[in-house]
Amino acid sequence: MSQLRCFLLAILLLNSGFAFSHGGDHVEEGVWHKKILTVEQDSNWSTEHCIDVLKPVTLKYNWSSDHAMKYDFHVHPNNEKSEYQTEYFSKSASITKESGEILAKNSGTYCFDFNPVERLEANGKIELNYRLD
Repeated sequence: MSQLRCFLLAILLLNSGFAFSHGGDHVEEGVWHKKILTVEQDSNWSTEHCIDVLKPVTLKYNWSSDHAMKYDFHVHPNNEKSEYQTEYFSKSASITKESGEILAKNSGTYCFDFNPVERLEANGKIELNYRLD
């Protein structure tokens, strides 16, 4: 087999292992993190921001938007079998802000997911703040 074919095969095999990966940002503990998220006006995809939590911590958060959002806050927990799972902490059909605090007992990827209730005529903005303690 040529070197190029071996290289391409290796790339395909590596990518297949990450196809269902849902990695997030690695964040510093004890510091408030501020993210400005852009909601694309013509997108059919949700706007999501994820962070990796590697040990039990308290996760404090708040967010606000000028537009009503379908919103959920969830985790994809790390597990021994690498099965893709989702556990929800909060779900709302139409809100413009939320604040909360959870005890993140399990390591995994914690995600804030936003989708506008109505089609936007221009890009929207979400201000998201969170802290791990």
